[in-house]
Amino acid sequence: MRFAAIGLALAAAATAAPAQMAEPPHIILVTGDGRALTPPDQADLAFEIRGEGASADEASTMVAARMKDIRGGLAAVLGPSMHFDTGDYQITQVKSRSCDEQPYGARRLSTGDCAVVGYVAILPVTVRTDAVREAGTAAGLAGRLGAVNTRMMGYMLKDVRAAQARATAVAITNAREKAQAIADASGLKLGPVVRVQDANIMQITANDLGRMPQISVAAPAPPPPPPPVKIDLSPRPIETEVRINVAFAIEP
Repeated sequence: MRFAAIGLALAAAATAAPAQMAEPPHIILVTGDGRALTPPDQADLAFEIRGEGASADEASTMVAARMKDIRGGLAAVLGPSMHFDTGDYQITQVKSRSCDEQPYGARRLSTGDCAVVGYVAILPVTVRTDAVREAGTAAGLAGRLGAVNTRMMGYMLKDVRAAQARATAVAITNAREKAQAIADASGLKLGPVVRVQDANIMQITANDLGRMPQISVAAPAPPPPPPPVKIDLSPRPIETEVRINVAFAIEP
């Protein structure tokens, strides 16, 4: 009989434990929204370096020379934090306008009207910098040094955690205000938070701040070159949004 009594006691304790951990039977569930605005600390600009020549080597030599000048010029403006990224390179044969060769049409020998008359090399470049305010100046300088299709790609934050923490704090406050309003209107007493669930976190990492116009500048003047044209950029802050579901207990 003593062992049976112990078994019944253990069974009762096992069924009581989950009930103690369960949420209160009466709660107010609301959604809290929070937003934080943070000035961007990184900027991306992109351009292409173009080379031409009677041979593929001549076109590549032009690209290599221009890349060296552009990299050095931008490093002087943007500083050591600049990341100069190149991952694609294309060399295309150039033929006469009278050659009607199409990419998916009939193949034609490179003779007569379709003879190769030169080569064009294209090197796409993306530059990421922490010097956000100098990015516009760098774009203009790249155009002067031979880059084409220069444009600002967007702005971002290196680390979004601080912005998300601020937005979350605002969301918690917003949820408590909503729950308190519901409790007051219902004649209830709002209790502590019993559950918080992350409903949605979205960081807007790139704002469409307007594309910079393509900068077309004549070839560099003989040394010493003039200083780069100063272009001050003031991008909008990065908007970080947080949405959470919060359950508050209703006190008796």
